[in-house]
Amino acid sequence: SLMGASNSLVSDEKLTADQQLKIFRQLKNEYSTLLGSRISPDDVQQQLLKRYNDLTSLYTLHSTGFRCPTTRFGRTELKMPILTCGGMRMQETWNPKTDMTIEMINKDCQENFKNIVRRSMELGINHFETARGYGTSELQYGPILREYPRSDYILQTKVPPREDPAEFRQLVDKSLQTLLLDGEDGYVDLLSVHGINRPEHLEWVTRPGGCRDVLREYQSRGKVRFVGFSTHGMTPLIVQTIETGLFDYVNLHYHFIGSYTASGTGPLGGNLQALQAAQKLDMGVFIISPTDKGGALYQPPVALCKLCEPLTPITFNNLWLWSRPLPIHTLVIGAARPADLDDHLQWMQEDRAGERKQLLAAIEDRLWQRVAQLFGPDFKDTWFEGLPDAYSNSEGLPVGYLFWLWWLVKAWGLYDYALQRYPYLEAGVKSWDDSRPAVENAQTLNSWTPGIAYRPHRETQLRELLVGHPRQEQVVEAIQQLHEWLRDGGCVKRGAPLPAGSEDWVKAYDLQPDKPFPERGN
Repeated sequence: SLMGASNSLVSDEKLTADQQLKIFRQLKNEYSTLLGSRISPDDVQQQLLKRYNDLTSLYTLHSTGFRCPTTRFGRTELKMPILTCGGMRMQETWNPKTDMTIEMINKDCQENFKNIVRRSMELGINHFETARGYGTSELQYGPILREYPRSDYILQTKVPPREDPAEFRQLVDKSLQTLLLDGEDGYVDLLSVHGINRPEHLEWVTRPGGCRDVLREYQSRGKVRFVGFSTHGMTPLIVQTIETGLFDYVNLHYHFIGSYTASGTGPLGGNLQALQAAQKLDMGVFIISPTDKGGALYQPPVALCKLCEPLTPITFNNLWLWSRPLPIHTLVIGAARPADLDDHLQWMQEDRAGERKQLLAAIEDRLWQRVAQLFGPDFKDTWFEGLPDAYSNSEGLPVGYLFWLWWLVKAWGLYDYALQRYPYLEAGVKSWDDSRPAVENAQTLNSWTPGIAYRPHRETQLRELLVGHPRQEQVVEAIQQLHEWLRDGGCVKRGAPLPAGSEDWVKAYDLQPDKPFPERGN
């Protein structure tokens, strides 16, 4: 009966259907949690009502005149909103037809795209991010952004590095043309070299006459204001790129749970070292994918939700990032619908600053206590030491990254997150040939998700990589366990049982009311 009451509550006329569904799914999880706490039915109902009121306020915040706070974006001096509207998940397709035009875009998708931009502008989230490689994203942004005065928004696009500067120039021109910025007065505020993931990418950019020199020409003509780079590289390469001094800002992964593909690399186990390098040069810092690559937090596991209470995992991660003593200027939201923007607004109001600080400290302590209980008090600061990345060993195994995924699952229940990541490594096995020299095999690795999955028949070689390592046995067993949990689509798909103690690995809720357009296969 309480669930029925909650279902009727979320039919509030102020809420869209997407918002109602998001609220109901969170209430359903809250209800299950409250039942497990053995409090009285009256207390359950009161707490459900309080949670409903909090969520309703959150999802209608845009109608109250709320504006996203802004900050100085490093030496660019741009007034940057601390949230960015990303264009990856609201586009129609990753694989557009050759010479696709705006008239060929699905009308419902373009209307949804327009509504996301409108909601962003209402909230003061006026930094829009896209890329040449994001399917139809640039094409769809172009006519929508022309409806707004050019000075009202900040626009970033990204173009991949190329060995041939002429090819790079063609890609830049194509981006400007597709965004409808090829006229005399058209420009992008921020242009990123998209994916300095390997040393050769950096060389293509920095050598005389390379990609950076090409971008200087566009800057001199007023077509590009500031130049940055994005990366899925290992931390040492990111730091090396920052220290060239050639870039005004950097787009990188850095989240509470780790640094995605750079996790386990560098002297600090991830991209904290890169943030420190960026701070020294007063660079702008843009955090890539805090909600997806930062833990698939739109569909968090029960374990993580419990540890983050009373905040949602999305809210905790955002607030934690903004509270760092290092420059973290903006976090991108990969919105697939307008209501996805609302998920990130909770606890942003200035009058909750004191309460936020206390909550963050308590939740962070709770999360790391869980890690210490499982692995010991020193694990947090030492787990990554001496573990090779995929490029630095003859097996192509991202040992640090795999060990990181394993302990995320064990400590915080991030099984579905790891399950999403593992197929990229399994795909890498297909192009790996043990008869080839290691340097040749390394060139076959996908630089966006570098490495291959564990291969049981190569256990001896894995052990050889870790000879003398103080955690050798733990790391080997962890990688073997992870492989069994995740291989071939995971335990459930294979009909195999999950290990004991995995009850809280299941999803607490899913904040995606439907599939984003680019995932629908059209």
